[in-house]
Amino acid sequence: MSYTFKYLTVERTGFPPAKVPHLIVTLVGKENRIFNTAALVDSGADTCAMPKSVAEILGFDLDKAEETKIASASGFLDAKKIDVTIIVNLMREKRTILAPFNVIMGDFEPPVILGRAGFFENFHVCFSEKEKKFSLKPV
Repeated sequence: MSYTFKYLTVERTGFPPAKVPHLIVTLVGKENRIFNTAALVDSGADTCAMPKSVAEILGFDLDKAEETKIASASGFLDAKKIDVTIIVNLMREKRTILAPFNVIMGDFEPPVILGRAGFFENFHVCFSEKEKKFSLKPV
């Protein structure tokens, strides 16, 4: 079964609001700490990512996490690698996924991003830019 979601309008600093593909998810961290968020469904992202503030809310000890660098539109960013459980509510069913995330270090606060590795590989994903909708079909 395929599930369709409307794009959400988001405010952007220095730019007009935009309709973009977001999905409401629950992230589960250490000691079952949870964080509910509208995550950007980003086909251009190689991996899933989150800001440091979200990883801290989830209780991750970033001092022990593996360091890495990731490429972004604004250049290379320092990041730490962690594994996070994502609970996706698909209306009639829930999907639980353990996905690798890059935690963006520093002051930059990106949205939570659901990228190809870890998220897309669990679904057939189809975007309709004209209709401002996207669909997910679990594989």
